[in-house]
Amino acid sequence: MVVTAAAPGRVPGVDAVRAIAIAGVVAMNYHAYLNPGLAWRPVDPSLLERTINPLTGPLTTRFAATFVLVAGIGVSLFAWGRADLARRRIVLLRRGLLLYGAGAVLNWVWPGTILFFYGAYFVVAALICCWSTRRVVAIGALAALAAAAIELWRTWRELDGHSTAWLSPKPDGPRNLLLRTVVDYTHPLLPWLAFLCLGILVGRHLGTIDAWRRRAAVAAVAVLVAVVTLRTFVRPDGDGGAAVLVRTALSTDPYDRGVLFTASAGATALLALLAVTAALRRDGPLARAGRMSLSMYVGHVFFFHFFVDWLAVVPRESATAALVLSAAYLVPALATAAWWARVHGTGPVERAYRTIGG
Repeated sequence: MVVTAAAPGRVPGVDAVRAIAIAGVVAMNYHAYLNPGLAWRPVDPSLLERTINPLTGPLTTRFAATFVLVAGIGVSLFAWGRADLARRRIVLLRRGLLLYGAGAVLNWVWPGTILFFYGAYFVVAALICCWSTRRVVAIGALAALAAAAIELWRTWRELDGHSTAWLSPKPDGPRNLLLRTVVDYTHPLLPWLAFLCLGILVGRHLGTIDAWRRRAAVAAVAVLVAVVTLRTFVRPDGDGGAAVLVRTALSTDPYDRGVLFTASAGATALLALLAVTAALRRDGPLARAGRMSLSMYVGHVFFFHFFVDWLAVVPRESATAALVLSAAYLVPALATAAWWARVHGTGPVERAYRTIGG
């Protein structure tokens, strides 16, 4: 893979993927937060509302999964094969704990933020970053299978009349905080750790991506075809317990934590990475903006609250308004981020993050 004119250790295509992912996260978040009634379970939805539905739309969580995959690539580039691995593991741990704490604080004003879970991913990455490929694959597969098994067990218990609410607690103590981090809420370790593991594996072979790009793309497309086939032609109808369990097992909805969801989201993220890294091989504005994704993510929270909650100038219950608001933030934010990265190198939030986290 030929790259030119990038910052040391940077791969322009990967940075560009990060910028695209953060743009998608902003758009999906703005729709979900601006239109809580319309977004999740709309009545007679339009094509646009079906497309960006946070539960069942084809874009749901795909951008966030891509963001996590790119994080895994970053972990690999940072730690794999380094002589000072012990120090780098400590840095990953410190950064993970910092993001975990900062994400918990941000969650007060932006419920469901991925930063909280992002920190947990980095804590785990500090442990597994130098593991063998076989062990990393095993951890990713285990995360996907364990998430699906837990959700099936919850569904079975609820069908049997038992409450499983204790698995979805408020984070008001160490035990409940651990449950929320591992199995509950928006981006728990089970199954989202699978996307990080996929990124770690890609990062280890990023330098030879041109040699395996086509094979990986074919495999990803095959996974997507298999997922659509199973979801469309195998899922049963009916209200019986067995039918409900099978539908849960074959669900692609993110909150059902099924294997098909994890497989399809991972395949989509990988396809996006393969396409963008093939198209963008030189450093440019999009790649530079991607290096400031953390600043852009934090900025989109305050932008939303300023215009929606404080000034109240954005109409609610409108998917179109959410996309207009997204564009109003993203166009200047991407341009500013590209300029800032070119002139100053590191974004303001990234600089604070690295100063405190190492």
